[in-house]
Amino acid sequence: MNERELFNTLHDEILDYVEDDLLLRCANWGYEVHQLLLEHKMYIMQEEEQGEQSSPFIYAVATAVIVGEFAKHAYNDYYSDETNLLLDELDLEFEQVSGFLNKDIDKDRFEMLKEINGVSLQDIWDTICVWKKDIHKSLVKIYKQQDKKDPDEYIFQSLSKIFELTDEDDIVISSFSGHGTERESSAYAYISNGFQY
Repeated sequence: MNERELFNTLHDEILDYVEDDLLLRCANWGYEVHQLLLEHKMYIMQEEEQGEQSSPFIYAVATAVIVGEFAKHAYNDYYSDETNLLLDELDLEFEQVSGFLNKDIDKDRFEMLKEINGVSLQDIWDTICVWKKDIHKSLVKIYKQQDKKDPDEYIFQSLSKIFELTDEDDIVISSFSGHGTERESSAYAYISNGFQY
């Protein structure tokens, strides 16, 4: 499975939206963020036997969680942080993701996850939170270098665009117009707090 397919599959699994076009926009946002971080050499490294490398898996998971949490704040969309991921479906082995497990994971739980070749979001939640915070910090730095006056606003607009509704002529019929509502303010605060609650 290539990186693009990995992002598409993980966003589909984690977000569980019915609309294929919406899922594709979500996955594209995550993939583009990952590529931007790679381009600017602003990504967290994972230690492996072959040396340190960036992990598309954890970036795909973290960006899917960011989109889901943003939608929960902005639109009151349903989002669950208890998704189970079967690694066979992602062409991954447990050893490739075991370094992302919470440090306090129970030994029996570890062995069970290894046996089923899977993880739940809760099993890797500590890592997800670190990655989300780092993604935010990196995006802010990149956007400041690009002379964006308010990087958080730029991030807010890019996430909002995912959920814009358009008619058959691609004319926007529903989108945020600012931070006037409580939900919009909550979504902006989520971003400005480093994608943390």
